[in-house]
Amino acid sequence: MTVNGLLQNTSKYSPILQATFGLERESLRINQENKVAQTNHPDKLGNRSFHPYIQTDYSEAQIELITPIGKTTQDVLRTLGAITDVAGRSINQDEYLWPLSMPPKLGKDDIHIAKLDDAWERQYREHLAESYGKIIQSISGIHYNIELGKDLVATLFEESNYDSLVHFKNDLYLKLAQNFLRYRWLLTYLYGASPIAEEGFLNTPLKQPVRSIRNSYLGYVNHTDIKVSYQSLEHYIADIERYVSGNQLTAEKEFYSPVRLRGSKHVRDYLTNGVTYLELRTFDLNPFDNRGITQETLDTVHLFILALLWLDSSSAIDQDITEASKLNDKIALSHPLDKLPEDAPVESILSAMQGIVDYFELSDYYQGLIDAIKNQIEHPEQTIAGRLLDEIDNLSLESFGQKQGQAFHDYAWQAPYALKGYENMELSTQLLMFDAIQKGVLLEILDENDQFIKLWHGDHVEYVKNANMTGKDSYITPLIMENKVVTKNYCQKLVSQFQKVKNSLIKLLRSAISHKSKTKLSSSNQNQLTLVLAFLFSRNLPT
Repeated sequence: MTVNGLLQNTSKYSPILQATFGLERESLRINQENKVAQTNHPDKLGNRSFHPYIQTDYSEAQIELITPIGKTTQDVLRTLGAITDVAGRSINQDEYLWPLSMPPKLGKDDIHIAKLDDAWERQYREHLAESYGKIIQSISGIHYNIELGKDLVATLFEESNYDSLVHFKNDLYLKLAQNFLRYRWLLTYLYGASPIAEEGFLNTPLKQPVRSIRNSYLGYVNHTDIKVSYQSLEHYIADIERYVSGNQLTAEKEFYSPVRLRGSKHVRDYLTNGVTYLELRTFDLNPFDNRGITQETLDTVHLFILALLWLDSSSAIDQDITEASKLNDKIALSHPLDKLPEDAPVESILSAMQGIVDYFELSDYYQGLIDAIKNQIEHPEQTIAGRLLDEIDNLSLESFGQKQGQAFHDYAWQAPYALKGYENMELSTQLLMFDAIQKGVLLEILDENDQFIKLWHGDHVEYVKNANMTGKDSYITPLIMENKVVTKNYCQKLVSQFQKVKNSLIKLLRSAISHKSKTKLSSSNQNQLTLVLAFLFSRNLPT
């Protein structure tokens, strides 16, 4: 069985761009002395033990912004912008977020392990300090998570000769991971943005700027004795488990590959539950954008991932990954104005990207992304590292980082009553959404034009209209039923609850419907009953 050639044999009308996305962004908090902040994680941001959007990574000063799953790259970037906005206005007003992956000048005493409630997580960070050192932990970046769309995967599964969807998805994502490691050097060339390290960071200082310290062997990588095979999922799992059982890794998550197979807490569970998405960990912060990454980057990487599926697998994958890793190091540590080495197989990956655009007849926008890559290959000064070259002063980016970080901070405080990216919504709704993100209340926009949002924490769910009407308002029920999108969402929730409390709800329905019943329903039960009945009638289900 093979997953090679599937895209070439599927219908050109397949939902090739269907996917879901998630982003994780790390940044250091910097104080008014332009040093790493020594203050605690902001109280305004609630409790880190459950906050879904804003956490701390390694140190108390290293904030981590986490988006929920987005159905498009536009959705997920918009959400990252909003969370960035909330974070920027929730830290101390005399602090700002460092816009670069490499930290300003610091010492190990400037870095304090995050004060987490979880004792194991604190011990894990103490282990990392002992094993790798504290200073290396201050590097920041962006992780790009992607899951291929369910309809797309189903279409490809039907084209394949696999009997098991789990096995098919495992081979599909393993192939993507394999090819990602073979071609990630192109992303390092395009998006590398850590050209220098401030004084004292490296044991041996660099003599000239490079493309990406973070994406080279000088960045945050495992020790050289950790070598995990990608020959098969079984080899991958066995190697990681062997290193953990031999105490060479404290936990499975200490395997710092540029790409991770994701979907289960333990890698062995992939054999039964399947891999569900990939975590791409190679992206430096783009200091020219307040969110750390651009729309064009997200879409180019999406096209790049599809091209990896278009390409065939390697018959000697571990050997090829080793050679590709050497090529990646060569590119990462080259001067920002150096072109790609002649031995870089750039035509292979560009041809695959072009194949996707042509075969599936994608819009001119995607052709423009390929053209932009070709232009940057010919003109290295247009890459992020090339653009940063003009900002380097005496092998330092501190002045640029301070200026850019403060500019982004000032931007966050412009129109403090608004939420960046959602200015088209009513101000009252924007303020409510800001507060929800800040406190870690889960949020979903159900109907942007109608100002309908859903808030929930644990089992408590509220449907809110115009930021002031909730389930406490008896008029919310007809408003929900007038809106088809909100009604569908609400009814799906009720059906889910129905499965949990089926017998008691049937008893309630029978009691309420009976003419002889003297049962007096509460306002909340009346609302739920009305919507349940409406849903059942809409589905032609017996009541």
